Amino acid sequence: MLTSQAGFATAFSTLFSPLNDELPLASRHPEAQGTIDNIANYHDLMNELRDAVQPELELIDSRVTAPLKEYSDLLKKIRKTITKREHKVSSCSYDLEVLFLG
Repeated sequence: MLTSQAGFATAFSTLFSPLNDELPLASRHPEAQGTIDNIANYHDLMNELRDAVQPELELIDSRVTAPLKEYSDLLKKIRKTITKREHKVSSCSYDLEVLFLG
């Protein structure tokens, strides 16, 4: 998300920068001067925010998300084993029923 915000700032900067022979946007739309002036600052702030938050997100991922994923995988294996055991038990019950009542 933070990378996309920095990308948005880059796209915004590209959008507001003039082409080769085009007049600057500020001369055509003076009310946009504040936005144009703040684009570089916004881009820098987004990069700074990403650099500040990224280590925290990696820490959360390593201490919370990764163990939960491992736990989820373990639960899937347990459910699979239980299902196989239930099928085996029901198959044995059916075989015994057929054998004795059949």
